[in-house]
Amino acid sequence: MINAAASDNVAQSLTKKSVLPSSPEDQSALETLNIDDILRLLPHTSEAVACLCAEKLIRASLMSQRLADILLRRRDRASLFVLSEGVAVSPHLMAHLAKAGSLQEARAIAACPSLTEDMLQALVARNDPMINRIIAECSGEPLPDRILQTLTNRAFLDARLARILFSRNDLSSSLRASLFAHASPRERMTILTLANASASTRPHSVNQERLTALSAAIEAGDASALTALLGGYLNVSFSLLYTLLSEASGATLALALKGMDVPAPLVRRACRWAKATHAGMPGGVEDVLETVTPSAALWIMSSILTVAKAEEPKAPVTMDQNERLIA
Repeated sequence: MINAAASDNVAQSLTKKSVLPSSPEDQSALETLNIDDILRLLPHTSEAVACLCAEKLIRASLMSQRLADILLRRRDRASLFVLSEGVAVSPHLMAHLAKAGSLQEARAIAACPSLTEDMLQALVARNDPMINRIIAECSGEPLPDRILQTLTNRAFLDARLARILFSRNDLSSSLRASLFAHASPRERMTILTLANASASTRPHSVNQERLTALSAAIEAGDASALTALLGGYLNVSFSLLYTLLSEASGATLALALKGMDVPAPLVRRACRWAKATHAGMPGGVEDVLETVTPSAALWIMSSILTVAKAEEPKAPVTMDQNERLIA
């Protein structure tokens, strides 16, 4: 017979944010129940007790497909816990729920440590910021290249996701560089160093016509001309250019101009127009000018533009907005 008093005692001891009981006595409260008792208990008991049963069964390697099915049919926090562990749940059902289940179910599955590439692809296809962050944070194994590329693309406009990705060991140098705007000062210095190493053998030639045009626009204080030139040379829309130049330290603008061989005094002047508020920070304008070669600056900008164009903001930005940004 089910020990109802013990079950109620456990349920009262659970908090909303934890499936663990609050005392050793409550931890053992369900130990008098056998599997048959639990099978009868699970469909009718409280969410708190169902969560505790799910955790104890999984931790003791006693979770079976039958038990998992009963918990999943509850469609509450206990079922989400089972999905997040993925134990005794068929891969076919996991794949189906990743693609067509509720958003809460998909978010729970994203935390599962043993997802196939197809499951990951189905989850990422939902384009949910929370799912993106859970996958980036919870996946202990190296992520497939296309999943990591998609997450990096989305991190261009999601600073929280970018910070999580920086903690991963499987993020390549070019993907790290692409998220330069969201990097910490220490991470920026690492990217600048990596850029010099990556671009050390790349040929570089000065485009004199481009350099003359950019220098003339800066010397004349012509923000409109500089904006138009940058948009054309970088081959980006004004909307995307606005996003790039809004980076507070001014380092992204400095990278673009340094890559086009603009002299340091003119780069500093242009960055002052951009109202760079942290130009002297580590990894800011000064470090860009003093640390990287033009080839390395171009390498970083190429990485940034690859992800920026993939996630380009759809809202139109007018020429006047860009002029105000760098005027």
